[in-house]
Amino acid sequence: MDNVERKKKILEILKEKKHISIKELADLTGFSPVTIRRDVRELEGEGALQRSWGYVFLPEVSKYELSFREREKEYAAEKKRIAQKALEFLRDGMTIGLDAGTTTLFIAKEIGKSGLNLTVVTPCLPILQLATRYENLNVVLLGGKYDPENLSFVGPITIQVIEKLHFDIAFIGASAVIPERGLFTTNPEGAEVDRKLALSSDFVVGVFDHSKFFKKAPFLSVESSLLHLIITDHKSKSNILKEFPGHIKIVLA
Repeated sequence: MDNVERKKKILEILKEKKHISIKELADLTGFSPVTIRRDVRELEGEGALQRSWGYVFLPEVSKYELSFREREKEYAAEKKRIAQKALEFLRDGMTIGLDAGTTTLFIAKEIGKSGLNLTVVTPCLPILQLATRYENLNVVLLGGKYDPENLSFVGPITIQVIEKLHFDIAFIGASAVIPERGLFTTNPEGAEVDRKLALSSDFVVGVFDHSKFFKKAPFLSVESSLLHLIITDHKSKSNILKEFPGHIKIVLA
């Protein structure tokens, strides 16, 4: 069992027992307390658990926050490369839109570390929480009706605010992608927010890893006709990428 599998096992045990000692975790997993302590420290650094006085327990977060964190770890290396490639299209003074998603969260992290002076506008709470750590970023949260499942704001108020804004560039993720049609998501209100972000931007960039070509989601958020650029990872199949309309530039990370 490698490090990733051990940490997954630790979280599975915690979900069942709520809190447990390091010794009990070691007994249940069959690994030494030293190894388990190291895994626990890493998980604590990732925000997946907390520890105190020899016990570990899940933080007081909703099931949706845990789900977001789990999605953030999926294809993390690909998302990081996509985010780093996105930096090439940014310069000081820009106003950028970031939709609610884990790939755009990686972008927020990379632009924060880059030192670029940008205004970041987003409906996403995790992006807000991350981006406000960086002094070089001016962060604007799009308010509205809170969607706990996606940790973001949606609805008429959110749309009205977006319609009064203008973005130099918008980065928009997807739950699923159909090249000839566009980007899809699982939430109709979230889809409308993404579409308004695209319509309010000079330059629209779809950001997603290769797995999104093989998933399904019901709601079209951004039509292919609205996209200027796509940044995806190098595992995306060339025969699939050729199905995008010719006006869209494709960049592999």
